[in-house]
This record gives sequence, C-alpha cells and structure tokens, in this order.
Amino acid sequence: MSRIDSKNRMDNQSFTTATLRKLRIPFFRSVDDAPICFCGHKIDCHLDHFFKCGDFKKATMSNKIRDGTMKVFQRIAPLAQYCKSKHDVDTERKGVVAKMKHKRPFDWYFLVNHHVASKLSNSTYL
Repeated sequence: MSRIDSKNRMDNQSFTTATLRKLRIPFFRSVDDAPICFCGHKIDCHLDHFFKCGDFKKATMSNKIRDGTMKVFQRIAPLAQYCKSKHDVDTERKGVVAKMKHKRPFDWYFLVNHHVASKLSNSTYL
C-alpha cells in the first residue's frame, strides 16, 4: 500500500508505539511509572500485557463480532426468506461437515429454506 496517500499512513502516536514495540524499547522509565490495567495488573514496560490480558484477547473480540453479526443476520435472513425463523441461525454448531463431526468450522450459519430459496434464486437482491 502506497504511503504517498495520507490515508495509508499511521498517525505519529501509533507509529511511535509500533516502533518502540518492534525495537523492544521500554515505554516507561521505571516499574513505578507503569499504569494499572482494567484487570488490576500492572502493565509491563513493553506493553506485552495487552496480548495476554483477558480483557483484550483476540478471541474475546472475535466472539463479540460473531455474536453481533449473528443478531443482525437473525433479523435479515427470515425477511429475505432464506430461512424460516431467527432460530434457524446458530453459532458454531458441531457436525456441519461430515468428515469433521467434532469441529466447528463456521462462526455462524443458517439452515436454508430450500423450498422458498429455489423460487427466490432469480428475484432476490441478496
């Protein structure tokens, strides 16, 4: 991505933070200067705490995004007649793929109403 366009550039604070983390330069002069995280633990001088803390984990954010998009799709799918009700939209169901019965390959999925979907295939906007 070209940095000639200003929209593709980091702001100064983000660039400084990324550089300090990459070069492993401490953010704080002493342990006493380190702030306290929302979880109650002190943040280390290299900010590694944010990658271990339960309040900032990638899985937590991913689950919140999954749950939010599922709620939206629970309203949209029945309106578009792709499924019969909002209860046909589910999260991380096991056994969807026959060869991997114990895996959960999808964040969320819905049971397609094949009878209605076959009639709508040429006329739906979704």
